[in-house]
Amino acid sequence: MILNIDGNCIKNRDDLHRAFSEGLIFPDCYGNNLDALHDCLTSLFEETEICISNRDMLKENLGDYAIKFEKCIEESSVENPRIKVVYLNKPEGKKGSGEFLRFIKFALFSVSAGLIEIGVFTLLNELAHLQYWVSYLVALVCSVVWNFTLNRRFTFRSANNVPKAMTLVALFYLVFTPLSTWLEHFLTGMQWNEYLVTAINMVLNFVTEFLYDRFVVFRDSIDTNDIARKSK
Repeated sequence: MILNIDGNCIKNRDDLHRAFSEGLIFPDCYGNNLDALHDCLTSLFEETEICISNRDMLKENLGDYAIKFEKCIEESSVENPRIKVVYLNKPEGKKGSGEFLRFIKFALFSVSAGLIEIGVFTLLNELAHLQYWVSYLVALVCSVVWNFTLNRRFTFRSANNVPKAMTLVALFYLVFTPLSTWLEHFLTGMQWNEYLVTAINMVLNFVTEFLYDRFVVFRDSIDTNDIARKSK
């Protein structure tokens, strides 16, 4: 089990204890204090990794309580070997370059997903002679699965819950797919080239999906998987 604690999201002590109580499913009688946190952590039987990010904000929001909190979870990890505490803070100077590299990775994986989409679309549209919208939707699904898998693993390096992340991605495509399909029908109805229309949809998909993934799907779990930890 992995619990992500983002200092940007912890505004007070109640937020902190709520994150632990809900994330690790503490009993209803949990006391919302450090003694109770210690008792619950040392009683865990499941392998648990506590990932702390944005420690500076955590200390700014909680003051001295943040120091006591870190001491509490570190002592708990000593008493209970099933607990591992990981600090994910990065030097401030690398933040900008890290985001730029993330964008480049996303772009490259999106290109590969685009090639898959074009390949599948061509196969279904030209060889199988399926209707355009059928070929487009099948090709889109193939590219989405490919893109999600690679970007989750290597771009956002997320260790978040896969079903939850896929659900959020599905919600995105519940909106994007009908809109892009409508755009396809509209433009091809105006005698636009089918492949040009597909390219336009791919560009729109790239821009909107990157922003959605970055700030919605993987927002609180970026750089939490094994690849990110090994690079620390």
